[in-house]
Amino acid sequence: MHHKHEEHAVQLYRNVNIAGTLHLARPAATAGVRQCMFVSTVLVHGRSNEGRAPFSEEDILTPRGLYGMSKAAAEAGLRTLARDGDMKISVIRPPLVYGAGAKGSFALLTRAVNLGLPLPFGAIRNQRAFLAVQNLSSFIPRRLAHPDPASNFEIFLVADRE
Repeated sequence: MHHKHEEHAVQLYRNVNIAGTLHLARPAATAGVRQCMFVSTVLVHGRSNEGRAPFSEEDILTPRGLYGMSKAAAEAGLRTLARDGDMKISVIRPPLVYGAGAKGSFALLTRAVNLGLPLPFGAIRNQRAFLAVQNLSSFIPRRLAHPDPASNFEIFLVADRE
């Protein structure tokens, strides 16, 4: 769960992103569920990789902000659960997800483009990844259908190619 006024959401993030995730995953593992898919966020890597290589699944996490930290904590709990049990856990770390009805920053950008406003992007050297909601929703069942038999815990950074 993501909250636009992060400073007011500390307990919400703990309850939903950490405790809620583990409250679902632990009994699922005990009940014999074989696979779990957790949608995290690329924010567990921090807000920027300026001057560094693109983020990778092997990076040491440097989350910034309460939301990124709560998702990183949930991932840590799931990693322990996978290590100590038989349930395979896949973590997806998407960037900004867009599609019909997208909210937040993407909605603001779309509105500016639709209004014909000049966008001051010429001097910006920052590159961002995006992911269509359709691509995210097609990745999940494909991954569930083809888990890696050698690993109980996998991480995927997914984004559109363009």
